[in-house]
Amino acid sequence: MGNVAISDQGNSPGVVTNNALTGICLDQARTYDLCEQFRIATSSGVAEDLREFIDATSPTNVGAQGALNDELTKEQLSNISRRLTALRRGQNLTLLSGLSLNYGNERITADMFDQLLQDNASGGSAGSGFGKNQEWFISGKIGGGSQDETLYETGFGFDSYALTIGSDYRFEHKGLMGWALGYGQTNMNIDRQRGGMDVGNYNGTFYGSYYPSDDSYIDAIGVITLSNYEMQRRVVFGTTDVTAKGDTDSTGYAISIGGGYDFARKGFTSTLNARLDYLRTAIGGYQETNAGSYNIAINKQQVSQLVSTLGAQLRYALGYSWGVLVPHFNVSWLHQFQGDANKVEGYFLIDPNTQFSFETNSPSANYYVLALGTSATFADGVSSYIQYETTVAQDNLTVWNVAAGLRFEW
Repeated sequence: MGNVAISDQGNSPGVVTNNALTGICLDQARTYDLCEQFRIATSSGVAEDLREFIDATSPTNVGAQGALNDELTKEQLSNISRRLTALRRGQNLTLLSGLSLNYGNERITADMFDQLLQDNASGGSAGSGFGKNQEWFISGKIGGGSQDETLYETGFGFDSYALTIGSDYRFEHKGLMGWALGYGQTNMNIDRQRGGMDVGNYNGTFYGSYYPSDDSYIDAIGVITLSNYEMQRRVVFGTTDVTAKGDTDSTGYAISIGGGYDFARKGFTSTLNARLDYLRTAIGGYQETNAGSYNIAINKQQVSQLVSTLGAQLRYALGYSWGVLVPHFNVSWLHQFQGDANKVEGYFLIDPNTQFSFETNSPSANYYVLALGTSATFADGVSSYIQYETTVAQDNLTVWNVAAGLRFEW
């Protein structure tokens, strides 16, 4: 927020906090510590003092609630999407299917690399088909990411993990349907030791896939979510050092519809795909505790996203005496149709009649995901992979991924 005057910060948490406190603390009889510190900062004549105080007391952490919950929901969509990709390639399930290592808020698992060489490889083992129409699977991930501080939201770093188990039934070569249960958790730490947030997400999923031809597919995924949030907002200014605590829950759902087509020639296979995802979450209102006059109440929120993805993958199978090596490159363009910032309403508990309303960050309208990696499948049925992935042109967000893993048939 630096040298930007509070009056020039738009409809940000800083502006509405300043306006609210001006009204609340106008009455000199109000001797709350919040008002006393506000009067000191205001009367000092030093603009930086007021900026620091407003920065310390503004609820800039609220915008992260919807963002982190959406990431966990996307994890479940991605877990199931990777499962459908594996099934389209006619693979048996593995004990480590889907497990990965990831340090950004998007990740790739072993299923994406399983038997990429099918019908294209000239040596080694290309895997085997289904032994049964009914299958069980387990998939998971660990990851993380960070966001830069803006006028509307605090900067933070986070790590997360997610686990999914489920079962599906294949209708010969025409398609499949299935269900899954998942759990994910994200732990977020606000920059400058200003608090944090823990989000737990339970979800149930139903999904299906239809194969119009051997080279094409249509997927549909539906997810229902239930999340809980535990928040800490540390207020540090002058002699004040308190931590406001809050907790709430949310319910939501997500729908994903997509499809793609494979083009194969000799050792090369390219896949073009498109997908449309809609996510909607209702976050319950809550009141902070533990921070005296600095406690804030936040009203119920509605958060939604409508995102399209257009992608392409190019892979090439190299056959050797020990098995098959498959380098690959992925590129995807993501477009956010609902580009408006979310609006948040609330008030300081010492004066419920003085309501405020501010905006969160506007989502990136367009950004890209690039990935480069290779997989290896050995004659004994073991496969391994490694991949680097990064997002490009995503506002205020830094994401990079390194994924590696092993696969064993069972």
